[in-house]
Amino acid sequence: MDDGTMALLIGLLGTVLGFLLFGAALAGAWILGRARGQRDAAAARDSSAVIAPDAARQIARVEQLVVDLGVEIERISESQRFSARLLAERESKPALPE
Repeated sequence: MDDGTMALLIGLLGTVLGFLLFGAALAGAWILGRARGQRDAAAARDSSAVIAPDAARQIARVEQLVVDLGVEIERISESQRFSARLLAERESKPALPE
């Protein structure tokens, strides 16, 4: 073999080995990423079953605030209905008797 052919084969071998190394690195990263994703998903499933005591108190407080807000909205709507009824009765009566 002459020097030109030998240089071409060495270059080709280096290129093939480089691509193989790059492909192996990508495959390893993909496999490790999937394993980490599955591990994180399993940890999330396990931790979602347990609610911290502080979070439970905060959720209970928010629920109570929503109930209180609903009561206040009902009171406001009752007040508006009452005012509307009074205005309707007032308009049906003449201001000055004839």
